[in-house]
Amino acid sequence: HVAQNPQVALAVADELWKDEYYEIKHTAILILGALPLSDPQPVLERVQAWLAPDLDHALRSDLLTIGTRSLQEAFPEAWEVLINSYLSQSEPKKIALGIQALSEGAKSPNFRNLPTLFRLASPFIRAPHSAYTRDLEDLIEALVELSPNETAYFLKQILAVSTSPETARLVKNCLTFFPEEIRADLKASLQK
Repeated sequence: HVAQNPQVALAVADELWKDEYYEIKHTAILILGALPLSDPQPVLERVQAWLAPDLDHALRSDLLTIGTRSLQEAFPEAWEVLINSYLSQSEPKKIALGIQALSEGAKSPNFRNLPTLFRLASPFIRAPHSAYTRDLEDLIEALVELSPNETAYFLKQILAVSTSPETARLVKNCLTFFPEEIRADLKASLQK
């Protein structure tokens, strides 16, 4: 029904999102993710309107994975612009939303663009803020799931140039995500 009547489906999703119950909002997210896209704007507008730091964590996660699935697949550049719009904010809670979006994007079954994730995450890993340290840990864990070797190499490069003790602490907290042989190599980089 969503594919046959996308405009009606969008109107239904908008109405469902106004409801206070989790299940109803989740249904709105499912509709958003199922939309056939010839234009990214309808999904972008809703994600920007619905995504907020105080949104329930599970709904936030679903919105960033399920709700943006068609956007990531059909318009990856628009998805990247959306994430950049959060990462370029000055408010740490908004930046945290961008980092969460990166993490959820990394978990998407069809996503394999590690260079984009590394490029977008790099400034925040080089100088982590306490408001989104946990989100960075989640992101690193998702990156390790995609490619432990490339993620370790990426983190070693950051450790080589970062002057922030928080970066070393962040990497140390993430060591358990890596296989043992990679973990030993990262520990050596931390001691330099």
